[in-house]
Amino acid sequence: MHKINTSDLEITFKHILFSVWLAAYKYRGKTYRFVVYARTRRVEGERHYSTWKIAMAIVLGLCVAVAVGYLYATNQGG
Repeated sequence: MHKINTSDLEITFKHILFSVWLAAYKYRGKTYRFVVYARTRRVEGERHYSTWKIAMAIVLGLCVAVAVGYLYATNQGG
């Protein structure tokens, strides 16, 4: 029978460095936080959505769709 005596002396640890940036910004009194993972280039967090910019993008998209549909319909008749 074999017997092994172990001892846990001088336990050390190593620091692990990650390429991660934590940031925050304040917009109209509300704080938004986000994280950037440099290795994968992923960004996660909170952000402000501008209601009027979203609405304008939808209206512009609809105008373009109507214009393309109109041009397509007028070229089909001739």
